[in-house]
Amino acid sequence: MISKRSHHFYAHHGAVPTLDDLKLALMAEPQEPAVVGFQVFVADGGEEVGAVTGVDSDGLVVYVENAGHYHVALHAVESVHHQKVILNCAKLSRSLRRAIGHAHDAEVPGL
Repeated sequence: MISKRSHHFYAHHGAVPTLDDLKLALMAEPQEPAVVGFQVFVADGGEEVGAVTGVDSDGLVVYVENAGHYHVALHAVESVHHQKVILNCAKLSRSLRRAIGHAHDAEVPGL
């Protein structure tokens, strides 16, 4: 279970919470586990689309670049590792998929 105490352990021992750890922590006591600040992807090895900014009792709050904050239900989280949260795009809402599709629209090539 990820708690403030185990968050401290992760920070000092380099362990990374797994998806199961995250689910157990959210069921037990919804607080901000060690995933806040992790980058969010829709494919491992793909381009980052945002970051986890919060946690609630049934999922994550994710900031998507150029679109704002979205709630992501736990069933849409495919994996958590190496300070990354990988989402299953097929399980995301249409509005979130649309926002992710435009996450990098404001970027200027070459900068």
